[in-house]
Amino acid sequence: MIKTDNNKVKRPQLVMIVAVLVGFVTLFNFRYSIMVDGVLGMINREGMNEPSAHLPQEKRQQDEEAENQQQQDASFASTLVEKDRLISEIDIAALLSNFTVPQGINPEDSIAPEAIELFDTDHPGIRKRHECIVKIRELAHQLLDPHIQTFAEHRKPVLLVDPAYHPNVGDSMLYKGEQRFLQHLGYADTSVDTCGYAQSGRFANINCRDYLKQDNTGNTFAIWHGGGNFGDLWYFTHRQRVASFEPLLRNNFTVVAMPSSFHYYSGKLRQEDTKRIRNGIATALGLTSLETEIAKQESASRVVFSWRERKGYNEALKEYPFATNLLVPDIAFHLGPYERRITKEKEALQLDIVFFLRTDKESVISSSHDDIRSMLNALEGGDDLRFGVFDWNTRFALWPSDDFLFTESAIQMLSLGKVVICDRLHAAILSYLSGIPFVYIDQATAKISSTLEVAFESWEGCKDGETAMWAQAQTIEEAVQVATGFIHKYNP
Repeated sequence: MIKTDNNKVKRPQLVMIVAVLVGFVTLFNFRYSIMVDGVLGMINREGMNEPSAHLPQEKRQQDEEAENQQQQDASFASTLVEKDRLISEIDIAALLSNFTVPQGINPEDSIAPEAIELFDTDHPGIRKRHECIVKIRELAHQLLDPHIQTFAEHRKPVLLVDPAYHPNVGDSMLYKGEQRFLQHLGYADTSVDTCGYAQSGRFANINCRDYLKQDNTGNTFAIWHGGGNFGDLWYFTHRQRVASFEPLLRNNFTVVAMPSSFHYYSGKLRQEDTKRIRNGIATALGLTSLETEIAKQESASRVVFSWRERKGYNEALKEYPFATNLLVPDIAFHLGPYERRITKEKEALQLDIVFFLRTDKESVISSSHDDIRSMLNALEGGDDLRFGVFDWNTRFALWPSDDFLFTESAIQMLSLGKVVICDRLHAAILSYLSGIPFVYIDQATAKISSTLEVAFESWEGCKDGETAMWAQAQTIEEAVQVATGFIHKYNP
Protein backbone atom coordinates (compact mmCIF):
# COMPACT_ATOMS: atom_id res chain seq x y z
CA MET A 1 0.00 0.00 0.00
CA ILE A 2 1.32 3.37 -0.98
CA LYS A 3 1.28 6.03 1.71
CA THR A 4 -0.23 9.39 0.65
CA ASP A 5 1.95 12.46 1.15
CA ASN A 6 -0.43 14.97 2.75
CA ASN A 7 2.04 17.82 2.18
CA LYS A 8 1.61 17.60 -1.58
CA VAL A 9 -1.34 19.29 -3.30
CA LYS A 10 -3.09 17.27 -5.95
CA ARG A 11 -3.16 18.80 -9.44
CA PRO A 12 -6.96 19.31 -9.55
CA GLN A 13 -6.78 21.09 -6.21
CA LEU A 14 -3.95 23.30 -7.47
CA VAL A 15 -5.99 24.29 -10.53
CA MET A 16 -8.96 25.15 -8.37
CA ILE A 17 -6.84 27.29 -6.02
CA VAL A 18 -5.32 29.21 -8.93
CA ALA A 19 -8.77 29.81 -10.40
CA VAL A 20 -10.03 31.17 -7.08
CA LEU A 21 -7.02 33.48 -6.80
CA VAL A 22 -7.51 34.81 -10.34
CA GLY A 23 -11.18 35.44 -9.58
CA PHE A 24 -10.29 37.24 -6.36
CA VAL A 25 -7.75 39.50 -8.11
CA THR A 26 -10.26 40.32 -10.86
CA LEU A 27 -12.93 41.19 -8.30
CA PHE A 28 -10.47 43.30 -6.31
CA ASN A 29 -9.44 45.27 -9.39
CA PHE A 30 -13.07 45.88 -10.27
CA ARG A 31 -13.90 47.01 -6.73
CA TYR A 32 -10.81 49.22 -6.69
CA SER A 33 -11.77 50.86 -9.98
CA ILE A 34 -15.24 51.58 -8.59
CA MET A 35 -13.64 53.14 -5.51
CA VAL A 36 -11.51 55.40 -7.72
CA ASP A 37 -14.60 56.30 -9.72
CA GLY A 38 -16.25 57.40 -6.51
CA VAL A 39 -13.34 59.64 -5.57
CA LEU A 40 -12.97 61.39 -8.89
CA GLY A 41 -16.53 61.34 -10.10
CA MET A 42 -16.86 58.75 -12.85
CA ILE A 43 -13.15 58.24 -13.41
CA ASN A 44 -12.31 56.56 -16.67
CA ARG A 45 -11.87 52.81 -16.70
CA GLU A 46 -10.73 51.18 -19.92
CA GLY A 47 -13.29 52.20 -22.50
CA MET A 48 -15.43 54.18 -20.06
CA ASN A 49 -15.43 57.29 -22.20
CA GLU A 50 -16.16 55.20 -25.24
CA PRO A 51 -19.52 53.36 -25.25
CA SER A 52 -19.14 49.59 -25.32
CA ALA A 53 -18.88 48.26 -28.85
CA HIS A 54 -21.03 45.29 -27.86
CA LEU A 55 -24.13 47.36 -27.06
CA PRO A 56 -26.54 48.66 -29.71
CA GLN A 57 -26.11 52.37 -30.42
CA GLU A 58 -29.54 53.29 -29.03
CA LYS A 59 -28.97 51.33 -25.81
CA ARG A 60 -25.54 52.92 -25.35
CA GLN A 61 -27.05 56.38 -25.70
CA GLN A 62 -29.89 55.60 -23.27
CA ASP A 63 -27.44 54.27 -20.68
CA GLU A 64 -25.21 57.31 -21.03
CA GLU A 65 -28.11 59.75 -20.76
CA ALA A 66 -29.40 57.93 -17.67
CA GLU A 67 -25.92 58.16 -16.14
CA ASN A 68 -25.73 61.87 -16.94
CA GLN A 69 -29.11 62.48 -15.30
CA GLN A 70 -28.03 60.53 -12.23
CA GLN A 71 -24.89 62.65 -11.96
CA GLN A 72 -26.94 65.82 -12.49
CA ASP A 73 -29.33 64.83 -9.69
CA ALA A 74 -26.38 64.08 -7.41
CA SER A 75 -24.82 67.45 -8.21
CA PHE A 76 -28.12 69.18 -7.44
CA ALA A 77 -28.62 67.27 -4.18
CA SER A 78 -25.09 68.15 -2.99
CA THR A 79 -25.95 71.87 -3.08
CA LEU A 80 -29.10 71.69 -0.94
CA VAL A 81 -29.06 73.43 2.42
CA GLU A 82 -29.38 71.43 5.60
CA LYS A 83 -32.93 72.08 6.77
CA ASP A 84 -32.17 72.03 10.49
CA ARG A 85 -28.89 73.95 10.33
CA LEU A 86 -28.77 77.20 12.30
CA ILE A 87 -27.22 79.56 9.75
CA SER A 88 -27.60 82.78 11.71
CA GLU A 89 -28.09 84.09 15.20
CA ILE A 90 -31.28 85.54 13.80
CA ASP A 91 -34.03 82.95 14.10
CA ILE A 92 -34.50 81.89 10.49
CA ALA A 93 -34.41 78.18 11.31
CA ALA A 94 -38.16 78.15 10.74
CA LEU A 95 -37.63 79.38 7.21
CA LEU A 96 -35.15 76.61 6.56
CA SER A 97 -37.46 73.97 7.99
CA ASN A 98 -40.07 74.98 5.42
CA PHE A 99 -37.57 74.94 2.58
CA THR A 100 -38.72 73.08 -0.52
CA VAL A 101 -36.58 71.86 -3.38
CA PRO A 102 -36.85 74.24 -6.36
CA GLN A 103 -38.10 72.49 -9.46
CA GLY A 104 -36.48 74.79 -12.00
CA ILE A 105 -38.10 76.52 -14.94
CA ASN A 106 -37.38 76.92 -18.64
CA PRO A 107 -34.03 78.79 -18.74
CA GLU A 108 -35.46 81.10 -21.40
CA ASP A 109 -38.05 82.27 -18.84
CA SER A 110 -35.47 82.93 -16.11
CA ILE A 111 -35.12 86.61 -15.21
CA ALA A 112 -31.57 87.77 -14.49
CA PRO A 113 -30.92 90.73 -12.15
CA GLU A 114 -31.29 94.18 -13.64
CA ALA A 115 -27.97 95.94 -14.17
CA ILE A 116 -27.19 99.60 -13.57
CA GLU A 117 -25.22 101.87 -15.88
CA LEU A 118 -21.46 101.90 -15.49
CA PHE A 119 -20.22 104.82 -13.34
CA ASP A 120 -23.77 105.61 -12.16
CA THR A 121 -22.38 106.19 -8.66
CA ASP A 122 -20.40 108.73 -6.66
CA HIS A 123 -18.80 106.13 -4.41
CA PRO A 124 -15.02 106.16 -5.07
CA GLY A 125 -14.58 102.45 -4.36
CA ILE A 126 -17.41 101.42 -6.67
CA ARG A 127 -16.24 103.80 -9.41
CA LYS A 128 -12.79 102.17 -9.13
CA ARG A 129 -14.45 98.78 -9.61
CA HIS A 130 -16.35 100.03 -12.67
CA GLU A 131 -13.14 101.29 -14.23
CA CYS A 132 -11.65 97.84 -13.71
CA ILE A 133 -14.71 96.08 -15.17
CA VAL A 134 -14.35 98.13 -18.36
CA LYS A 135 -10.68 97.13 -18.70
CA ILE A 136 -11.44 93.46 -18.04
CA ARG A 137 -14.11 93.41 -20.75
CA GLU A 138 -11.86 95.19 -23.22
CA LEU A 139 -9.12 92.60 -22.71
CA ALA A 140 -11.52 89.68 -23.15
CA HIS A 141 -12.83 91.08 -26.43
CA GLN A 142 -9.31 91.86 -27.61
CA LEU A 143 -8.33 88.21 -27.13
CA LEU A 144 -11.49 86.35 -28.18
CA ASP A 145 -12.99 88.55 -30.89
CA PRO A 146 -10.48 87.61 -33.62
CA HIS A 147 -11.67 83.99 -33.33
CA ILE A 148 -15.39 84.88 -33.28
CA GLN A 149 -15.85 88.13 -35.20
CA THR A 150 -15.81 86.55 -38.66
CA PHE A 151 -18.79 84.38 -37.81
CA ALA A 152 -20.70 87.31 -36.31
CA GLU A 153 -20.02 89.55 -39.34
CA HIS A 154 -21.36 86.88 -41.69
CA ARG A 155 -24.45 86.52 -39.47
CA LYS A 156 -23.83 82.84 -38.95
CA PRO A 157 -25.64 81.43 -35.90
CA VAL A 158 -23.68 80.13 -32.95
CA LEU A 159 -24.13 76.89 -31.00
CA LEU A 160 -23.67 77.19 -27.21
CA VAL A 161 -22.70 73.73 -25.99
CA ASP A 162 -23.93 72.43 -22.62
CA PRO A 163 -24.74 75.67 -20.76
CA ALA A 164 -25.27 75.20 -17.01
CA TYR A 165 -28.92 74.98 -16.00
CA HIS A 166 -28.63 74.09 -12.31
CA PRO A 167 -28.69 75.84 -8.89
CA ASN A 168 -24.98 76.73 -8.70
CA VAL A 169 -25.22 80.47 -9.29
CA GLY A 170 -21.59 80.70 -10.39
CA ASP A 171 -22.17 78.40 -13.35
CA SER A 172 -25.39 80.21 -14.18
CA MET A 173 -23.53 83.55 -14.11
CA LEU A 174 -21.11 82.15 -16.68
CA TYR A 175 -24.01 81.15 -18.94
CA LYS A 176 -25.52 84.65 -18.68
CA GLY A 177 -22.07 86.20 -19.14
CA GLU A 178 -21.53 84.20 -22.33
CA GLN A 179 -24.87 85.46 -23.63
CA ARG A 180 -23.91 89.07 -22.85
CA PHE A 181 -20.52 88.63 -24.51
CA LEU A 182 -22.15 87.30 -27.69
CA GLN A 183 -24.76 90.09 -27.67
CA HIS A 184 -21.94 92.65 -27.61
CA LEU A 185 -20.63 91.04 -30.82
CA GLY A 186 -24.03 91.40 -32.48
CA TYR A 187 -25.56 88.01 -31.77
CA ALA A 188 -29.25 88.28 -30.99
CA ASP A 189 -30.81 85.65 -28.72
CA THR A 190 -32.56 84.14 -31.75
CA SER A 191 -29.21 83.48 -33.44
CA VAL A 192 -27.86 81.41 -30.52
CA ASP A 193 -28.76 77.72 -30.45
CA THR A 194 -28.10 75.57 -27.38
CA CYS A 195 -27.67 71.84 -26.88
CA GLY A 196 -27.00 69.78 -23.77
CA TYR A 197 -24.70 67.00 -22.60
CA ALA A 198 -24.47 67.01 -18.78
CA GLN A 199 -24.77 70.47 -17.20
CA SER A 200 -27.97 71.36 -19.04
CA GLY A 201 -29.80 68.40 -17.51
CA ARG A 202 -33.46 68.01 -18.36
CA PHE A 203 -33.76 71.65 -19.39
CA ALA A 204 -31.71 71.27 -22.60
CA ASN A 205 -33.73 72.03 -25.72
CA ILE A 206 -32.04 69.11 -27.45
CA ASN A 207 -29.24 66.66 -26.74
CA CYS A 208 -26.06 67.66 -28.57
CA ARG A 209 -25.81 64.23 -30.21
CA ASP A 210 -29.27 64.68 -31.71
CA TYR A 211 -28.51 68.26 -32.68
CA LEU A 212 -25.47 67.17 -34.67
CA LYS A 213 -27.58 64.65 -36.58
CA GLN A 214 -29.71 67.48 -37.97
CA ASP A 215 -29.04 69.55 -41.07
CA ASN A 216 -27.01 72.43 -39.62
CA THR A 217 -26.38 74.28 -42.85
CA GLY A 218 -24.62 77.56 -42.11
CA ASN A 219 -24.08 76.89 -38.41
CA THR A 220 -20.35 76.35 -38.13
CA PHE A 221 -19.39 78.08 -34.88
CA ALA A 222 -19.68 76.47 -31.44
CA ILE A 223 -18.88 77.76 -27.96
CA TRP A 224 -18.22 75.30 -25.15
CA HIS A 225 -19.56 76.62 -21.84
CA GLY A 226 -16.72 77.70 -19.52
CA GLY A 227 -16.15 77.16 -15.81
CA GLY A 228 -14.28 75.10 -13.26
CA ASN A 229 -14.76 71.60 -14.63
CA PHE A 230 -12.03 71.17 -17.26
CA GLY A 231 -10.34 68.10 -15.77
CA ASP A 232 -11.29 65.44 -13.27
CA LEU A 233 -12.55 67.64 -10.42
CA TRP A 234 -16.09 67.36 -11.80
CA TYR A 235 -15.46 64.67 -14.37
CA PHE A 236 -19.02 63.71 -15.27
CA THR A 237 -19.18 67.00 -17.23
CA HIS A 238 -15.66 67.01 -18.66
CA ARG A 239 -15.89 63.48 -20.07
CA GLN A 240 -18.64 64.76 -22.39
CA ARG A 241 -16.43 67.63 -23.51
CA VAL A 242 -13.54 65.27 -24.28
CA ALA A 243 -15.77 63.17 -26.54
CA SER A 244 -17.40 66.16 -28.26
CA PHE A 245 -14.55 67.55 -30.36
CA GLU A 246 -14.65 64.82 -33.00
CA PRO A 247 -18.38 65.14 -33.85
CA LEU A 248 -18.32 68.94 -33.67
CA LEU A 249 -15.34 69.27 -36.02
CA ARG A 250 -16.65 66.51 -38.27
CA ASN A 251 -19.79 68.62 -38.69
CA ASN A 252 -17.61 71.54 -39.79
CA PHE A 253 -17.75 73.54 -36.53
CA THR A 254 -14.99 75.74 -35.22
CA VAL A 255 -14.94 75.32 -31.43
CA VAL A 256 -14.09 78.03 -28.89
CA ALA A 257 -14.06 76.95 -25.24
CA MET A 258 -14.87 79.90 -22.98
CA PRO A 259 -12.56 80.75 -20.02
CA SER A 260 -12.09 77.67 -17.83
CA SER A 261 -9.98 76.31 -14.99
CA PHE A 262 -7.67 73.37 -15.78
CA HIS A 263 -7.22 70.83 -12.99
CA TYR A 264 -6.44 67.11 -12.91
CA TYR A 265 -5.75 65.00 -9.84
CA SER A 266 -4.98 61.92 -11.96
CA GLY A 267 -1.97 62.16 -14.28
CA LYS A 268 -3.03 58.95 -16.01
CA LEU A 269 -6.50 60.26 -16.78
CA ARG A 270 -5.04 63.54 -17.97
CA GLN A 271 -2.86 61.70 -20.50
CA GLU A 272 -5.76 59.55 -21.66
CA ASP A 273 -8.04 62.56 -22.13
CA THR A 274 -5.39 64.48 -24.06
CA LYS A 275 -4.95 61.47 -26.34
CA ARG A 276 -8.71 61.26 -26.93
CA ILE A 277 -8.98 64.96 -27.71
CA ARG A 278 -5.98 64.86 -30.04
CA ASN A 279 -7.15 61.71 -31.85
CA GLY A 280 -10.71 63.01 -32.10
CA ILE A 281 -9.55 66.25 -33.73
CA ALA A 282 -7.22 64.43 -36.13
CA THR A 283 -9.95 61.99 -37.17
CA ALA A 284 -12.47 64.78 -37.75
CA LEU A 285 -10.01 66.75 -39.88
CA GLY A 286 -9.02 63.69 -41.90
CA LEU A 287 -5.45 63.72 -40.58
CA THR A 288 -3.35 60.76 -39.48
CA SER A 289 -1.83 62.78 -36.63
CA LEU A 290 -1.34 66.33 -35.36
CA GLU A 291 2.45 66.13 -35.16
CA THR A 292 3.39 68.15 -38.26
CA GLU A 293 3.37 71.94 -38.24
CA ILE A 294 0.78 72.04 -41.02
CA ALA A 295 -1.52 69.73 -39.07
CA LYS A 296 -1.06 71.78 -35.88
CA GLN A 297 -1.89 74.99 -37.71
CA GLU A 298 -5.05 73.51 -39.19
CA SER A 299 -6.12 72.15 -35.82
CA ALA A 300 -5.32 75.41 -33.99
CA SER A 301 -7.49 77.33 -36.44
CA ARG A 302 -10.47 75.14 -35.53
CA VAL A 303 -10.00 74.61 -31.77
CA VAL A 304 -9.51 77.50 -29.32
CA PHE A 305 -9.12 76.96 -25.56
CA SER A 306 -9.31 79.94 -23.22
CA TRP A 307 -8.13 79.77 -19.61
CA ARG A 308 -8.95 82.06 -16.69
CA GLU A 309 -5.92 81.06 -14.57
CA ARG A 310 -2.27 81.43 -15.56
CA LYS A 311 -1.27 78.06 -14.12
CA GLY A 312 -3.95 76.34 -16.22
CA TYR A 313 -2.88 78.30 -19.28
CA ASN A 314 0.74 77.21 -18.82
CA GLU A 315 -0.29 73.57 -18.42
CA ALA A 316 -2.48 73.76 -21.52
CA LEU A 317 0.36 75.13 -23.65
CA LYS A 318 2.24 71.90 -22.94
CA GLU A 319 -0.79 69.61 -23.08
CA TYR A 320 -2.53 71.00 -26.19
CA PRO A 321 0.10 72.37 -28.61
CA PHE A 322 -2.29 71.50 -31.44
CA ALA A 323 -4.87 74.09 -30.24
CA THR A 324 -4.90 77.85 -29.81
CA ASN A 325 -4.57 78.65 -26.08
CA LEU A 326 -5.54 82.05 -24.66
CA LEU A 327 -5.38 83.60 -21.18
CA VAL A 328 -8.75 85.36 -20.76
CA PRO A 329 -10.56 86.84 -17.71
CA ASP A 330 -13.60 85.04 -16.32
CA ILE A 331 -16.60 85.74 -18.55
CA ALA A 332 -18.87 86.61 -15.56
CA PHE A 333 -17.26 90.07 -15.52
CA HIS A 334 -19.43 90.86 -18.56
CA LEU A 335 -22.48 90.90 -16.26
CA GLY A 336 -23.74 93.93 -14.37
CA PRO A 337 -22.69 96.08 -12.75
CA TYR A 338 -25.34 95.86 -10.04
CA GLU A 339 -26.24 97.71 -6.88
CA ARG A 340 -26.90 96.23 -3.45
CA ARG A 341 -30.41 94.89 -2.87
CA ILE A 342 -31.73 95.64 0.62
CA THR A 343 -35.43 94.82 0.69
CA LYS A 344 -37.80 96.11 3.39
CA GLU A 345 -39.28 92.68 4.09
CA LYS A 346 -35.80 91.38 4.97
CA GLU A 347 -34.57 94.39 7.00
CA ALA A 348 -34.83 92.32 10.18
CA LEU A 349 -32.28 89.90 8.71
CA GLN A 350 -29.62 92.51 8.07
CA LEU A 351 -26.22 91.28 9.29
CA ASP A 352 -22.76 92.64 9.82
CA ILE A 353 -21.00 89.74 8.07
CA VAL A 354 -22.29 87.21 5.57
CA PHE A 355 -20.12 84.07 5.62
CA PHE A 356 -20.58 82.58 2.18
CA LEU A 357 -18.87 79.20 2.41
CA ARG A 358 -18.78 76.07 0.28
CA THR A 359 -19.97 72.74 1.64
CA ASP A 360 -18.54 70.54 -1.13
CA LYS A 361 -15.18 68.88 -1.82
CA GLU A 362 -13.55 72.14 -2.95
CA SER A 363 -13.84 73.69 0.53
CA VAL A 364 -10.84 73.87 2.86
CA ILE A 365 -12.76 75.54 5.71
CA SER A 366 -14.16 73.42 8.52
CA SER A 367 -15.22 76.14 10.98
CA SER A 368 -18.68 75.76 12.49
CA HIS A 369 -21.17 78.42 13.50
CA ASP A 370 -19.89 78.21 17.10
CA ASP A 371 -16.27 78.54 15.93
CA ILE A 372 -17.11 81.75 14.09
CA ARG A 373 -18.97 83.11 17.12
CA SER A 374 -15.86 82.46 19.26
CA MET A 375 -13.62 84.23 16.73
CA LEU A 376 -15.86 87.30 16.78
CA ASN A 377 -16.16 87.31 20.57
CA ALA A 378 -12.36 87.42 20.82
CA LEU A 379 -12.32 90.75 18.94
CA GLU A 380 -13.03 94.10 20.57
CA GLY A 381 -16.71 94.82 20.03
CA GLY A 382 -17.19 91.47 18.32
CA ASP A 383 -19.85 90.33 20.79
CA ASP A 384 -22.35 92.67 19.15
CA LEU A 385 -21.68 91.61 15.55
CA ARG A 386 -24.44 89.69 13.78
CA PHE A 387 -23.59 87.13 11.15
CA GLY A 388 -24.97 84.27 9.07
CA VAL A 389 -23.44 81.31 7.23
CA PHE A 390 -24.81 80.79 3.72
CA ASP A 391 -24.32 78.96 0.44
CA TRP A 392 -26.12 79.51 -2.86
CA ASN A 393 -29.24 77.50 -2.10
CA THR A 394 -29.94 79.26 1.18
CA ARG A 395 -31.61 81.90 -1.01
CA PHE A 396 -34.52 79.56 -1.71
CA ALA A 397 -35.41 79.51 1.99
CA LEU A 398 -35.42 83.30 2.10
CA TRP A 399 -36.87 84.05 -1.34
CA PRO A 400 -38.78 80.91 -2.45
CA SER A 401 -38.77 80.39 -6.21
CA ASP A 402 -38.63 77.60 -8.75
CA ASP A 403 -36.19 79.68 -10.80
CA PHE A 404 -32.85 78.35 -9.53
CA LEU A 405 -30.61 80.18 -12.02
CA PHE A 406 -28.90 83.56 -11.49
CA THR A 407 -31.67 85.83 -10.19
CA GLU A 408 -32.16 88.84 -7.90
CA SER A 409 -32.12 86.59 -4.83
CA ALA A 410 -28.38 85.88 -5.27
CA ILE A 411 -27.57 89.59 -4.90
CA GLN A 412 -30.19 90.03 -2.18
CA MET A 413 -28.56 87.31 -0.10
CA LEU A 414 -25.06 88.80 -0.38
CA SER A 415 -26.53 92.22 0.41
CA LEU A 416 -27.72 91.00 3.81
CA GLY A 417 -24.20 91.67 5.09
CA LYS A 418 -22.17 94.86 5.38
CA VAL A 419 -19.21 92.66 4.41
CA VAL A 420 -19.01 89.24 2.74
CA ILE A 421 -16.45 86.55 3.62
CA CYS A 422 -16.42 83.89 0.91
CA ASP A 423 -14.56 80.91 -0.50
CA ARG A 424 -16.65 80.71 -3.69
CA LEU A 425 -15.19 82.38 -6.79
CA HIS A 426 -18.45 83.78 -8.09
CA ALA A 427 -19.61 84.94 -4.69
CA ALA A 428 -16.47 87.10 -4.78
CA ILE A 429 -17.10 88.23 -8.37
CA LEU A 430 -20.80 88.95 -7.71
CA SER A 431 -19.87 90.94 -4.58
CA TYR A 432 -17.41 92.88 -6.74
CA LEU A 433 -20.02 93.53 -9.43
CA SER A 434 -22.58 94.60 -6.78
CA GLY A 435 -20.42 97.09 -4.85
CA ILE A 436 -20.25 94.95 -1.68
CA PRO A 437 -17.02 94.87 0.38
CA PHE A 438 -15.63 91.33 0.57
CA VAL A 439 -12.78 89.20 1.88
CA TYR A 440 -12.02 85.95 0.09
CA ILE A 441 -10.26 82.77 1.16
CA ASP A 442 -9.03 80.39 -1.51
CA GLN A 443 -10.68 77.00 -1.98
CA ALA A 444 -8.84 73.70 -2.63
CA THR A 445 -7.30 74.60 -6.01
CA ALA A 446 -6.65 78.31 -5.27
CA LYS A 447 -8.78 79.24 -8.27
CA ILE A 448 -10.16 82.42 -6.66
CA SER A 449 -6.83 84.21 -6.35
CA SER A 450 -5.62 82.76 -9.67
CA THR A 451 -8.74 83.87 -11.53
CA LEU A 452 -8.89 87.33 -9.98
CA GLU A 453 -5.17 87.78 -10.67
CA VAL A 454 -5.73 87.28 -14.41
CA ALA A 455 -8.74 89.60 -14.43
CA PHE A 456 -7.04 92.31 -12.38
CA GLU A 457 -3.95 92.27 -14.60
CA SER A 458 -6.15 94.03 -17.17
CA TRP A 459 -5.34 97.35 -15.47
CA GLU A 460 -3.01 98.35 -12.66
CA GLY A 461 -5.86 100.13 -10.87
CA CYS A 462 -7.71 96.80 -10.49
CA LYS A 463 -5.12 95.73 -7.92
CA ASP A 464 -6.04 98.58 -5.54
CA GLY A 465 -8.05 96.48 -3.12
CA GLU A 466 -8.03 99.15 -0.40
CA THR A 467 -9.94 101.63 -2.55
CA ALA A 468 -12.08 98.96 -4.23
CA MET A 469 -13.03 97.37 -0.86
CA TRP A 470 -11.67 93.83 -1.22
CA ALA A 471 -8.91 91.73 0.32
CA GLN A 472 -7.56 88.19 0.43
CA ALA A 473 -7.10 86.25 3.68
CA GLN A 474 -5.17 83.03 4.21
CA THR A 475 -7.35 81.69 7.03
CA ILE A 476 -10.88 82.12 8.33
CA GLU A 477 -9.42 83.77 11.46
CA GLU A 478 -7.60 86.36 9.36
CA ALA A 479 -10.71 86.90 7.23
CA VAL A 480 -12.78 87.65 10.35
CA GLN A 481 -10.24 90.23 11.51
CA VAL A 482 -10.09 91.95 8.11
CA ALA A 483 -13.88 91.89 7.69
CA THR A 484 -14.51 93.54 11.06
CA GLY A 485 -12.15 96.31 10.01
CA PHE A 486 -14.08 96.66 6.73
CA ILE A 487 -17.36 97.12 8.63
CA HIS A 488 -16.15 100.34 10.22
CA LYS A 489 -14.05 101.50 7.26
CA TYR A 490 -16.59 101.09 4.47
CA ASN A 491 -19.86 101.39 6.42
CA PRO A 492 -19.45 104.60 8.47
